[in-house]
Amino acid sequence: MKKILLLLGICLSLLANDILVFNNEYQVLPLQKKIKRLIIGNKETINVSLLDAVSAKGTLLKIFGKKTGNTSILVIYTDNSIQNYHVYVNENLGYIQKMINIIEPNLRLSKVGNDSTVIAGVFKDPHDKKRIYEILQKGGINTEKLMDLTKTQKVNKMIRTKLYLIAVDNQKAKDLGGVTGLSFFNKYVNATANAAAANSATFSGFLLDNLGNFTTSTGNSVLATLNFLQTKGITNILDDTVLITTEDKNATFRVGGELYIPTGITQNVGTAPTIQVEAKEYGLKLTLTSKFMQTNGYMHINVDIQDSAIDANIAHNVSLGDGISIPSFVSKNIKTNVVVKSEQVIALGGRLHSENSKSEEKVPLFGDIPILGELFKHKIENLGTTDLIFLLVPEIVDANEDIDDTDFYRNFKNSSNILHAKVTDVPKEEAADRKTTEQTAEITQHSETNATLITPVIIEEENTKETNSQTQPPENIQEITLELPQEEPTPTLQTYAVNAQKIFLREKPVNGKRVNVWKGGHKFTSDESRKVDGITWLKVKQDCYATCKELKKDLWISQKYIRIL
Repeated sequence: MKKILLLLGICLSLLANDILVFNNEYQVLPLQKKIKRLIIGNKETINVSLLDAVSAKGTLLKIFGKKTGNTSILVIYTDNSIQNYHVYVNENLGYIQKMINIIEPNLRLSKVGNDSTVIAGVFKDPHDKKRIYEILQKGGINTEKLMDLTKTQKVNKMIRTKLYLIAVDNQKAKDLGGVTGLSFFNKYVNATANAAAANSATFSGFLLDNLGNFTTSTGNSVLATLNFLQTKGITNILDDTVLITTEDKNATFRVGGELYIPTGITQNVGTAPTIQVEAKEYGLKLTLTSKFMQTNGYMHINVDIQDSAIDANIAHNVSLGDGISIPSFVSKNIKTNVVVKSEQVIALGGRLHSENSKSEEKVPLFGDIPILGELFKHKIENLGTTDLIFLLVPEIVDANEDIDDTDFYRNFKNSSNILHAKVTDVPKEEAADRKTTEQTAEITQHSETNATLITPVIIEEENTKETNSQTQPPENIQEITLELPQEEPTPTLQTYAVNAQKIFLREKPVNGKRVNVWKGGHKFTSDESRKVDGITWLKVKQDCYATCKELKKDLWISQKYIRIL
């Protein structure tokens, strides 16, 4: 008989019902039949009893959770039928469940075993996951044993940082009077700094004082100014690179090398001593840790700059004996935290290098006369200082959207045309026309050589008149000029089509958020245009993909990639 019950129990365990009971709480289980016998697997986990209120159709079974864990109940009814139940006793996570559901309503918590917790559901925003993990930790849940079964609709955004490493010659900056102080930088870069920085004597000095109070409006303006100063010999752009990393991860830039230094000596009998060495890094190292902040595209960035070099003073070396010494190092370190908006500039410095130079001037012929020639010589001793400055331009890159790196690197290369015109006093309209002309010539030349592969981009300019040198006006025709009353032009509704493979639409011109993508041939209408930095943008009035429909929100499209129908 026992063997039969054991076999039935094994078979019924595969078809068992699951019951969840919280620790120190009751759970009532209604049964449809009268109970003859109960078999409980572990009485230390649960306590089972019958309620006094017995229905004519069945029985009410009361289960009390005594200890977290799991067990089973085998129920034998009066008709000799058998049913098995799996009982799981978990901690009551109701209060924590309510807190995390304020952030993510679709998450569910459950306790498994003594220390393990299961979290399941869907995260709409990956940033909420870190916040919820902090709530779980403060609520006493061991997140190391947390079984995460969640899914995330979106992935974390990335931070792409343009890095410029610049050396500034302070002596040449002083020699060029228009560059010293804040007046030049404020004029062309639109930078702000505190009062203490305004008293700096050199171009780069205000960048190095009170770093936390320095901000600039745009990264492109700084680049244009540096290009101008580089032509004057004041600055030298040592390196420009692009770092990209995900949120809460490190991005590292390093320039330098490794030096193997002795760390100990082991004396050997009859042979030469054994020297233990260790690799020591030296040079310049920059570490960025970016944290995306959801409010208006702001980022919290931790910056760590380490600069180390071998100490030239050998008196600081440590001797190990037998002519072996350990060199000493001179190091500088900058650690700072900044909050910056996407595409704004962070300027950091602090590495000041001094160099003495001596030169001699003499009168030709007379200066070469022994002894007396010293009267016709003049010795000059110069003390030059060079500042090393980091310019960082971070930008938020959303991996959930289509990323067009071609536009990024093309703008990275050609963005200084209009901005460089600022520092050379060229009018903005002239610089914009120059840039548009260069782009038109490049596109036309490329289209002639690859006409079968690339569809030419039509760029239309306002107030442009086509001329034909071969067409001559007929002779003996009198031209009559009539003066008509001037009327204000009224906007007309015009139909257009996309002339590129695909193009992004923005909420506003130039820097607006990308909200849609249209493919080539997509039709639309527009009756409003706006010119920004030499480029004309059209406001979409109707979307005519299938049938023309009025748009409820503003969408702007560049005129460079469309054609008139």
